[in-house]
Amino acid sequence: MSQRRIVVLALQALFLFVLSLGVLLFAGLRTVTFYNCTAWLTCGEQILPSLSDQYGIFEWLHHWSIITIGLLLPLVLLLAVIVFRRSDEMVMAGIRNLAMLFLIQAGAAVVTSVTSVLWQGPALHFMTAALLLVITVGIVGWALFSPNQDFSAPVLQSALVVISVIPVVPYISRFVT
Repeated sequence: MSQRRIVVLALQALFLFVLSLGVLLFAGLRTVTFYNCTAWLTCGEQILPSLSDQYGIFEWLHHWSIITIGLLLPLVLLLAVIVFRRSDEMVMAGIRNLAMLFLIQAGAAVVTSVTSVLWQGPALHFMTAALLLVITVGIVGWALFSPNQDFSAPVLQSALVVISVIPVVPYISRFVT
C-alpha cells in the first residue's frame, strides 16, 4: 500500500508542477518588463538598482525570482525523483504540498496581473514562489541527507504555509489604509 501511495503523491506533484509552470509562464509573459532594468541580470549599467528607484527594485527582484524559479525547479524535481526512489512517503507528501502552494502563488500572479489590484502583485508572487523553492530544497535536502533522518511532513508544510502567507500583508495594508 505504501508504494502505491508514493506513486500517487509523485504523480500529483508532477501534475501540479507542470500546471504551475504553465500558469507561471502565462503570468510571466504578461508581467515581465524591461522598463527600468534593460537586461535580465542587471538594472541599467549597475548590478543592483538604485535604492531610490522603487520600480527598478521590483523589476530587478521580479527578474531574479524568475531566474531562481528556472534554476531551482529542476533541482526540486531531481530531489523528488530521489525521494521517489528511496520510497520516502512523508517527504514526497511535503513535495506535493509544495506543488499545491506553488500553484496557488502562480494563480495569484495571474490574477494580480489581470486585475491590477496591487501594482507589484505579480513580482511579489513570483518572489514568494522562488522562496518556496529555496526553502523546499533546503528542507528536503536536510531530510534526505542528514544523519538523524527525523523529518516529518508537518515541518515542511508549516514552513511553506507561513511563507505562502507573506503576500497577504501588502493586500491587507492596501485595503486597511
